[in-house]
Amino acid sequence: MPLDIPPHQIHVWHLGTEGLLTPYLRSLGKKLNSPQELATSKRFLTKDRQESYLLARTLLRTVLSKYVNISPLSWTFRTNENGKPEIDFPKMYRFLRFSLTHTNGFIACAVATDREIGIDAEAISRIEEIDKIADYSFAPAEARALRTLPPELRQRRFFELWTLKEAYLKARGVGLSLPLEKIFFNRDEAEMEYTLDASIDDPRNWRFFLLQPTVRHLAAVALPYDGHVKQHAQMELLVMPFEDVIHTRIGTSPAAQVCGEYWGVQCKGQYKARH
Repeated sequence: MPLDIPPHQIHVWHLGTEGLLTPYLRSLGKKLNSPQELATSKRFLTKDRQESYLLARTLLRTVLSKYVNISPLSWTFRTNENGKPEIDFPKMYRFLRFSLTHTNGFIACAVATDREIGIDAEAISRIEEIDKIADYSFAPAEARALRTLPPELRQRRFFELWTLKEAYLKARGVGLSLPLEKIFFNRDEAEMEYTLDASIDDPRNWRFFLLQPTVRHLAAVALPYDGHVKQHAQMELLVMPFEDVIHTRIGTSPAAQVCGEYWGVQCKGQYKARH
């Protein structure tokens, strides 16, 4: 029986690929993707990146087929005018919206219904010239706050900010055409608040989630918080391993406030809403 995804839920499917690329998974990557996708994978310079791309597409096809009775091989995709991927065929299932991300050792796919969604994941790694990148890509206050952190926290905070901004841009489907410095996040020890420059959006219209699915990976999810969702008292983020279909509830969120709200503290697999 197909899985149900109510309007107030977001489903995130993930797969850790470090040391886990079994012959079976590799064969799926070749069997379930189209000739065009196989050709696209060849553009990546390394075998690891080629396999990561194919597995991400395999994850997408397999996950979408968990919600409707259609073979993973039957899906076709297209990009909109801004380059955002979306379902092309079957047309009747275009109510399923998705966002896909893959980085070193990790793949994830977020799914929602009848509204756009964005997900971004990054491996936490050492970055040279982190201040220079922050000055160029972040709001001035974000860059200043980053400099005040001890070295052991700066790398993580950098990737928290980066994934949150990227998730928002992917949900909007506009790539890097919106300046990252106009999407501002502010964090203290207990919580993180966000705001969007009035010239690009209203912060009351968005919700953000941050999670750490593995020891060395961060992921962020962004989605519109519109009338389609506001009729529900709570929002739920369900995170599921690609190898299984077990739902794990990791948190709920109250109605949006003007300044927005954010789950920035991981509590052994469960996020607690902050007021």
